[in-house]
Amino acid sequence: MIIKKLNNVFHKHSKILFGAFTLIIIIAFMDFLTPGRGGCDGSTGGSRKVGEVYGKSVTHGDLWEFYGKYYSAARQAHDLDWQDVFFMYALNMRADQLGIQVSDDEVAKAIGTSFTDKDGKFDKQKYQETLKKIGVGEEAYAEFVRMQIKMGKLQQYVASQIIVTPSEVAAVYREVNTVLHFKTASFSPESVAAPKREELVKFFDDNKESYRCIKLVKFPVGDGKIEAARKKADAFLSEVRKAEAGKRAAAFDEVAKARKLKVDSKVWVAENGENSGGLKAKDLSQRVFAATERNPLTQVVIGEKAVYVGCLVAGASGNDAAAEAPMLKKHWRIVQAQKKAAEETDRLNKIADRSAREKAFLKLKGVSFKDETVRGPVAGIRDGSAVANGNSIYLLVKREPPKTEMPPEMEKIFGEMCRMQKTQGAWLAFEEEVRRNCKYDMEGRN
Repeated sequence: MIIKKLNNVFHKHSKILFGAFTLIIIIAFMDFLTPGRGGCDGSTGGSRKVGEVYGKSVTHGDLWEFYGKYYSAARQAHDLDWQDVFFMYALNMRADQLGIQVSDDEVAKAIGTSFTDKDGKFDKQKYQETLKKIGVGEEAYAEFVRMQIKMGKLQQYVASQIIVTPSEVAAVYREVNTVLHFKTASFSPESVAAPKREELVKFFDDNKESYRCIKLVKFPVGDGKIEAARKKADAFLSEVRKAEAGKRAAAFDEVAKARKLKVDSKVWVAENGENSGGLKAKDLSQRVFAATERNPLTQVVIGEKAVYVGCLVAGASGNDAAAEAPMLKKHWRIVQAQKKAAEETDRLNKIADRSAREKAFLKLKGVSFKDETVRGPVAGIRDGSAVANGNSIYLLVKREPPKTEMPPEMEKIFGEMCRMQKTQGAWLAFEEEVRRNCKYDMEGRN
């Protein structure tokens, strides 16, 4: 039914700017297809009760039906966080209670204005080719769009309750244009004493999801001819992938040996992009952290002077990292400096007298002092109090409000800013109200 309406509805509403909205929908929908992000494991749980929403019992089957109707094309063999689905189910129920619905015409209009030809008319071929490319059926996609529009209407309903007064707008103007004068004290990570080996091992164990160890084959780029190096890397990767999923790590070494390629056995890569091999490749971390134990190979990584293929090293431990990843020591020191800043901030703020607090701040040891100014707003800090930011402590010395009233030409801008702030707060309050009327009885992922 939706598909039949597209040409007619689009012809009548071709001036409506819905393209960006539906592009977001497509991107979000593809995110549902990403392993571990929201796919379904195929288990329904039948009539097993999972909770209550506004006094109504909700079964696992209810959630499955809801998920299947509005996200059916995303039903892949991946983990599904049912608690997220449960909350979406609750929001949908609340929207129904408020009388919020989405017509077929609205869905058709949202889809139609995103797939147009050069004359601005609905391009059915482009639409169908796009859905084929992302693996989504027409009706399934239509229902997904319907839910996105419905949630948008729910947010608009909440926003419509907002009233912005002139005094509130003026307050936002003053807050944004107030200059805050700070004295800062920074703890240098380099000044932190070297960690003991056991401290590094514990640090790794506490943060091991932020690190990966890989073995690596490098294909140098000669005379700037990156394509030649990439072809060699692609050929190497393709041959390794011929091995069974559980044997690819071993095949990585075997293929490299057969091709007389050197394997760098242990390169540590951090989630923030740093690595122990001196590799310069902007997408290295992204490629490495996309690999899994079952599929340990990275995609081809394009660097400045070489092309790389990596493979996760199974069982790489904190002992390995402590010995072989210099950046681990660097990160440990950074964290210790941040902890020190947080601890000293708490100590300073416990000093009741402002003058005594400021004197104690100036007596801090092992820090570098300087003055900084920040144009507001900075939330949650009182005059004379301290706040930690990274490895620094910021002591608020003085606020300097704007010397003039808000110019008339700025009223609209700050009015919208005020409305946005209040709307965000109202939506958070609305979500909390919905959660108070929900009871979820399942634990974790299912």
